[in-house]
Amino acid sequence: MSKKAIVIKATFSGVFFIVLCSLIRGKEFASVFYQINPFFFTLCFLLPLVMIPSSCLKWKILLEQEVDRVNFIFLLRVYLIGYFFSNLMPSNIGGDVVRSYYVGRHIGSQSHAAVSVFIERFSGILLLLILTILAPLMKPELYRHMIVFLPACGAFILLVIIACIVQFKEPLKLPDKIARCILSCIKKENHTRRVTKYNKLVDNLEGFYERILEQAERFHEKLLDAVKYLRSHKGSLIKVILLTLFFYFMTWVNVYVAFTTFGVRLDFWTMSALIPTSMVVGMIPVTLLGNIGFTESVYIAVFSLIGVSNSAALIMGLLLRLKFFVIGIVGYLFYLTYRSKTVDFDTVQKLS
Repeated sequence: MSKKAIVIKATFSGVFFIVLCSLIRGKEFASVFYQINPFFFTLCFLLPLVMIPSSCLKWKILLEQEVDRVNFIFLLRVYLIGYFFSNLMPSNIGGDVVRSYYVGRHIGSQSHAAVSVFIERFSGILLLLILTILAPLMKPELYRHMIVFLPACGAFILLVIIACIVQFKEPLKLPDKIARCILSCIKKENHTRRVTKYNKLVDNLEGFYERILEQAERFHEKLLDAVKYLRSHKGSLIKVILLTLFFYFMTWVNVYVAFTTFGVRLDFWTMSALIPTSMVVGMIPVTLLGNIGFTESVYIAVFSLIGVSNSAALIMGLLLRLKFFVIGIVGYLFYLTYRSKTVDFDTVQKLS
């Protein structure tokens, strides 16, 4: 990641934490913290021992459709290394790309490794979008709040776009023509008016569009590969869906246990109605290190809808953040002890 991008994201992290501090009363935060329950605190750190292996099992099922048996412990180690890159490294090399690269070298097929990682991750995102739309039905009045209604609408639009990408042979052709026509009109107008001071802005806009188009074309290719793969391995599809459902149920349990750790008792299903929304909004890449600062702000905004205090939502989010760091550190230790850490960055760039 460029220094400029790091500085911008670090600044946003600082701003969000300043806002968080302004919303929290010291005495209230301390009172919540002192109610910590050792049993639930321990349980909170044990849940990843179930959640992470369930994702690895889904990944293993996908890999073994094309190759011989892959060692589960090896996949678990690589998964944790990817966790380190995703949550503790301010880098453009995401954890999924690292996982794909290492497993691709192990099985001798970067393409199959890339497809398996894409399906493992994308199946989770797809179900999360569906849950963002449907989960608030457990308490329908939540749709009246913009912070729930807008993500649900956004998730629906994304699902429609994904369906169009899968159904149409050249889904980007018409949007590309429209975008290029708009850019051409802007350039022509700028040239006609001889306003040279906007030339650089127009060039930057055109370059930005080209990068977006390139990413969209890559996503289209990956999605088509994933659909083709699942159609030829229908037996694995049910297992993938069931494991994804199990993972998200455990995510709800994870948040419930984190709240209970600090004596915050919530109705499980009411709380669960808001978790997909908080996860989707919290995924928007605004800050560094797994969106530190921004995600906690989202928790405060979302869970306040069911009467959770700012202090309780923040300390719950900080506990989850601590877990991310601990898991990331474990992944870093595995990375240090991995028998070959040398990375071919040309291959990594292609995978990303």
